[in-house]
Amino acid sequence: MPSRPGTQGETAMKLIEDPFMPWLRFANAGMLERGNLWCIDHAVANMPDGLPMLEIGAFCGLSTNAIIHFCRKKGRANPLFCADKWLFEGAEAGARIGMSRISHDEYRDFVIDTFRRNVSFFSGDRLPFPIMALSDEFFDLWRAGAEMDDVFGNRAVLGGPLAFAYVDGSHDPGQCRRDFENVHAFLAPGGYVLFDDSGPQSPFGLHPLMLEIGDRDDYELVVENPNSLFRKTR
Repeated sequence: MPSRPGTQGETAMKLIEDPFMPWLRFANAGMLERGNLWCIDHAVANMPDGLPMLEIGAFCGLSTNAIIHFCRKKGRANPLFCADKWLFEGAEAGARIGMSRISHDEYRDFVIDTFRRNVSFFSGDRLPFPIMALSDEFFDLWRAGAEMDDVFGNRAVLGGPLAFAYVDGSHDPGQCRRDFENVHAFLAPGGYVLFDDSGPQSPFGLHPLMLEIGDRDDYELVVENPNSLFRKTR
């Protein structure tokens, strides 16, 4: 097991073959690094039982459906919460997208509706609790033990320790650091955290934070695939 991100050299990426995933990718828009599937499968199989999971950044539900699929496959009943406000970088409220007839507001509504349809179709047997909030707002609600309706209109009770967190929201390094600090405050010992777009070749500048986490004595690096999956040890 590598002790620190960036120390694996030319180790081959760990991949997982699953007949469901190509069909999900055909129909469900989104960006999902191939190596993340192995990470999600590993985290789901080994995370603490029964505690909630958290996905920061949901977009059209591709990774949401993948997480729920691997939970179903592994027989894990942990509930999944999602934090997303569907606010897109560069979008201008009321403005149209280029020369199209579509406004940024209509585009946002379409993406939210697409998320609902995708998740209802592929994961209707165990819907997640998607909360319309930025990650900082979500953790304020989580700390407060808030009770509220999610984007499906279902009642959600927030709060408590987490078993697994998939951090795929804002890729700003400062925001990613805050997301980690907030996840750390609630992640149970033995829980996992996966950071999307965190590999050494990623253009977003998140890898230095991965090195910092790898140097801590309360986290161990499970894999850099190329994104970093950590396990909290205590």
